[in-house]
Amino acid sequence: MRSEDRDRRRPNQGDRVTYWRPRVIIREITLSLAANTWRAWALFAVAVGLILAVSSTEQIQVERALAAEHAQALAGKYTYRIGAVPTDATGETPGLHAGRCVALGSRDHVLAAAGFTLTDPVTLARAPGQQAELAVGVGPVAALWSGEKERRGAPSASLLVPVDMADAIGLAAGQGLVVDGRAYPTTDTFRPGPRIPEAAAWLIATGPPSGAVTQCWVEFPAAAADAGAAALRAWFDRNGGQVTVSAVFVADDLTIDPTVAYETRATREGWLVVGLVLGGILAIVGWFKRPEIALYRTLGSGPIQTAAIFSAQGTVLYSGAWLVSVLLLGLRALVASPRPPIDALVLGARAGLLTALVGMVAQVIAFVALSSGATVRQIKDRA
Repeated sequence: MRSEDRDRRRPNQGDRVTYWRPRVIIREITLSLAANTWRAWALFAVAVGLILAVSSTEQIQVERALAAEHAQALAGKYTYRIGAVPTDATGETPGLHAGRCVALGSRDHVLAAAGFTLTDPVTLARAPGQQAELAVGVGPVAALWSGEKERRGAPSASLLVPVDMADAIGLAAGQGLVVDGRAYPTTDTFRPGPRIPEAAAWLIATGPPSGAVTQCWVEFPAAAADAGAAALRAWFDRNGGQVTVSAVFVADDLTIDPTVAYETRATREGWLVVGLVLGGILAIVGWFKRPEIALYRTLGSGPIQTAAIFSAQGTVLYSGAWLVSVLLLGLRALVASPRPPIDALVLGARAGLLTALVGMVAQVIAFVALSSGATVRQIKDRA
């Protein structure tokens, strides 16, 4: 008896079931794929296309959700404005403690905090016909207004000028400027963002955190925004006074929450549908392999083992297809952006993996069904 016959036949329970050695199973899978090269490549190409479609769709949707969330955060979604409420008979606003406003910036889960008081319009000596409003600010006011994370420290210049205004009057960063007869030795520019577009006509005179401010702005990370906003009133209102807390970004009926839009997307269960399609494709292939399945059963292979041998071929194809789709996802991300969002790539790869796994499980169930039943009936089908 040849060695491969001894490997193949291991009698058990009266020589009715044959258990195959792992190396023999691997050889059978390899020979089966080699004998059906074109069919294997066709299935592989179809699997790559379907898995990549699910993965790339998920990746694009995550990228869009992250971009929308970033745009809303830049517009002040997690930034809050605190103002004092008039408390005396004259209706004058007492203001907020500037030191307590700036001190918020050093608290845990606070990205930045700054305050300002808007004064009367002023005239620029450099441009006699140019008027602007002067805001006296403490802390990184301009960075909070624009959303710039790299300029969250206290400004070094004594006066901050909007970029467009500086260009209009020919002012270079670092030059001095005289405003209403007062000289500011150093200036710097800032670019107002969507949080407060009217600041494009404002000058910001920087100073130490002393006295009072009429408004204090505080920005939180997304995870701490709700809890932080709830604690702001108590931070400023220790003596029973009243303050108002409002979000800088105001949503309307047309505003879409990126998180809700992503969670309710139409393709949320796409991995399950496409995975069942992949499993159905291999089930159809298995239907035409009934003669081969009957042959294995005739040689004594049990239904579970027979199903494992035939489904292993599809598992190899779908595993390889998923790996190729992950590589293509990475290439797409690098081409689209020099700093692609890793979360989008990971979630896209996960969706592709779920698709492949559903296809593998579905084809295993199909081959178990095809391998079960009386051996005599399978031999009849083979004939």
